[in-house]
Amino acid sequence: MRNGPKTLSIILNHPNYEKIKSLYGISMIYRGTKQFGFTVNNLPRGPFSFFTKIYLRLLMSVVHPQGTDRLQNKLEHLVPKMVVMSTKELMRRYPIEKL
Repeated sequence: MRNGPKTLSIILNHPNYEKIKSLYGISMIYRGTKQFGFTVNNLPRGPFSFFTKIYLRLLMSVVHPQGTDRLQNKLEHLVPKMVVMSTKELMRRYPIEKL
């Protein structure tokens, strides 16, 4: 994960970096993220989860070259998940090397 140090550098240069506790995202492309230190969780059921699923599937159908085919053939695998890593874990795994 070559972006780890860049991401950490951005966090450490933020004026309120000490208040940043974690990296957080929602994605349908989460397989393999655990090996980089992320935790993957289901979204809580509710309107946000429902509309996020619809939005990301629509986005995939438009952006991905085989988007509509994937939506027809692999729909059960295309579920949005929460992908999270604490900033402490980011610092531990991807320390910024001093020049």
